[in-house]
Amino acid sequence: MEKIEIKLFSTFQFKMGISRLTYEGPPVTVDQLIDWMQEQLTRQGKVFDIRSELVFSNGRIKPGAMILIDGHNVLHNKGIDTVISGKVVSIFPPSGGG
Repeated sequence: MEKIEIKLFSTFQFKMGISRLTYEGPPVTVDQLIDWMQEQLTRQGKVFDIRSELVFSNGRIKPGAMILIDGHNVLHNKGIDTVISGKVVSIFPPSGGG
């Protein structure tokens, strides 16, 4: 069994109404964790499509979005197919500045 703390940042906190979630279950990929998060939001009656905010339909992470496992960006591993072997997943929405 894995226990993973999920930290949400920026507009995700506002849109989802939470800043943290805890996953407890078998080992998962980032892709599976996103699906699990969506299920939790739906159960809580929250209407928010986190997948469309983070990834394109082809599974690539959107520019500006960032998913870290224990501080390491999943883009430097296997993207959303990365198996989560850490304890903390931090998720940042796409953002821009100027």
